[in-house]
Amino acid sequence: MHPAGAKDVTTSVKRRLALGEGSPGSLGVIRRRGTVLVGLVFAVLVGLAVRLYVVQVERGPRYQRVAMDQHFDQVVTPARRGSILDRNGALLAIAVDRPSIGADRTKVLDPAAAAKRLAPVLGADPAALASRLSRDGRKGRFVWLARKVEPRIADQVYALGISGIEIQMEAARAYPHGRLASHVLGFAGTEGKGLEGLEARFEPLLAGADGVGWVERDGRIASPELCYPELLGRPAVDGHDVYLTLDVRCQQIVEEELDRLANEFRPRSAVAIVLASRTGEVLALACRPDFDPNRFTEADRDSYRNRALTDAYEMGSTMKPFTAAAAIQEGTATPETTFFCENGAWHVRQGRILNDAHSFGTLSLREIIAMSSNIGIAKVGQGVGAAALHRTLVRFGFGAPTGIDLPGESAGVLHPLSRWTADTLASVPMGHEIAATALQLVTAFNVFSTGGILLVPRIVDRVVSVQGDTTHRFAPLSLHRVLDERVARVLATDLLVAVVEEGTGKSARIQGVQVAGKTGTAQKSEGGAYGGRRYVSSFVAFAPAQAPELTVLVLADEPTAGSSYYGGTVSAPAAKRILERSLPMRLGAGGDGSASLPREDE
Repeated sequence: MHPAGAKDVTTSVKRRLALGEGSPGSLGVIRRRGTVLVGLVFAVLVGLAVRLYVVQVERGPRYQRVAMDQHFDQVVTPARRGSILDRNGALLAIAVDRPSIGADRTKVLDPAAAAKRLAPVLGADPAALASRLSRDGRKGRFVWLARKVEPRIADQVYALGISGIEIQMEAARAYPHGRLASHVLGFAGTEGKGLEGLEARFEPLLAGADGVGWVERDGRIASPELCYPELLGRPAVDGHDVYLTLDVRCQQIVEEELDRLANEFRPRSAVAIVLASRTGEVLALACRPDFDPNRFTEADRDSYRNRALTDAYEMGSTMKPFTAAAAIQEGTATPETTFFCENGAWHVRQGRILNDAHSFGTLSLREIIAMSSNIGIAKVGQGVGAAALHRTLVRFGFGAPTGIDLPGESAGVLHPLSRWTADTLASVPMGHEIAATALQLVTAFNVFSTGGILLVPRIVDRVVSVQGDTTHRFAPLSLHRVLDERVARVLATDLLVAVVEEGTGKSARIQGVQVAGKTGTAQKSEGGAYGGRRYVSSFVAFAPAQAPELTVLVLADEPTAGSSYYGGTVSAPAAKRILERSLPMRLGAGGDGSASLPREDE
């Protein structure tokens, strides 16, 4: 017999065996369950790790931005736009603070009444103003009513005391000299970005970089005192100052003389340019019509166009010296070589007759340039030949932009040699079938004053940082030699002087100073034919001829008033006055241009 306790144990063991517990199979089940459990735990851990990676790495920056937006306000510190100055430091464009008028629409009690009182002050339509002041389901509380207005207007608005109307100061652009050099400077728009001229061309340097920082909210306001050092961001970097080659005194002279020409002859448009002969620096550049960059929104958009760079003209007789230079350079003629000018009418071919303004017989090359004979210069061109003439014109820079640091420059028109015909060889020497901008022409003509070197016209002298460091300097740049120095000298001191002393440019004579120049009167094409009454009248010159200091061009497009349309009558007198008033400053005779000019023998 077994003891009672032993019987219970035996019974328990039997029961367990009956249930399968403790058998080898049950151990496998336990292991499988353990493996599953470990796998589940591992999967959870991997999932957490992946989620943590997504949150911390992939989405972390976005969540940080959300947190920053919830707890901090971004503060932008505007950079101050750099100034534009002339060669002597005179301010031409500056940054100023101007009042702007806005409204919190939730605080405007009666939009219609407020608009009625504001409209006369702001020069706005009352109905349109009332619509802007009314919420009417619009998003946003704040609305601008007038940006960057005159202080007197802001004072008048403030005096009205209208609820919800706010006055805020904004950075703005001001041009102290008004219309002066408007086509060079251009303008910056309402948002402060350069839109035309140098303001647009040098936008990245003038604009600088706004500063950015963050301040912590305290439930009521965002205060700089609550800012963490590590959240200060980057400081504002003010814009660079741009110094030009312009001389504001010379520019003023050019503007005045161009206005005088415009008032007397009423041209469709007009241009005047003055270069420093030896360096190619642009001392003055003006166009008519012009505009006031302080009020650019009031101007016709067509007046924004810098016609000195954008408009290409068939220049007529001012192109003749380039063919003469090619002839002397190629050895096909000298100043004394004579040509029969057909007594004023030459049958170039059947159906085409070339005419002169006067009946000329035999003329030397010097006389052809002085008297501006179309027939004579056409025969000179035939002697040079199409290939050599085309090659010379290319080297003078025709058919390509000059490279000046101003936007919108045209390349002009110089057809490839493959398109030249016998008619082209007769037309191009007299300034037809070729088109140039005013800047191209004065730049090419300046070659005669430099001893045969083509210079890139420069409008910018240097760029200076807010710390006073010169970051960019624009030195005189010569492209290549166009003519032998001897050939350029012959043109400068012989042929072109004869134009002013004996020929069509007599109205440009200056007492005591030898001027070298060339007149141009180009009949404009109408429907592919010449014969109307529309002309381009021009004169280009430099002085003193023996040691050039200034090169000047004056051009009038379609003069409609006055006694004449010839370049020698319309443009040459204006060029003379510009030289008379500007040369003393350049020669150091007097800062105000009032000193008398030196005699040739001094």
